[in-house]
Amino acid sequence: ACLVGSEMCKETDQCTAGFPIEERFGLVAQLRRCAVSIPSNIAEGFGRCTDKDLVHFLYMALGSCNELETQMILSHDLSFVDSDRFREMEIRINEVAKMLGSQFIEERTDWIQISGLNTIKVSEAYNELKTYNFVENESTN
Repeated sequence: ACLVGSEMCKETDQCTAGFPIEERFGLVAQLRRCAVSIPSNIAEGFGRCTDKDLVHFLYMALGSCNELETQMILSHDLSFVDSDRFREMEIRINEVAKMLGSQFIEERTDWIQISGLNTIKVSEAYNELKTYNFVENESTN
């Protein structure tokens, strides 16, 4: 997910290069900042010593994916991004989000604490992620 997230940073940079100059310190800066936040949070999470910290930073990266997607929708609505480029970015963002969802499942802790507020079972987090299509549903063979 970290490598794909890094690629998404480059794509975001290229995508925003043609935005109006008056958006340089507004939407362009915000898009680039949240795109960079995704692989940065993934890397920081893996650099921590506990599963709890890792999961916390993976959730932060997932939040940045949501933020990037929202800002891309706005950029498309404002006609700063054409439909083809928007679809490419949306696919990439969803790809990273699904990879992050898969990473949550690989963590084998029974309980996790998210942002110091809620303690939930990993299986509950997985089910929540499935609800939003952040992880692939199992095939029903």
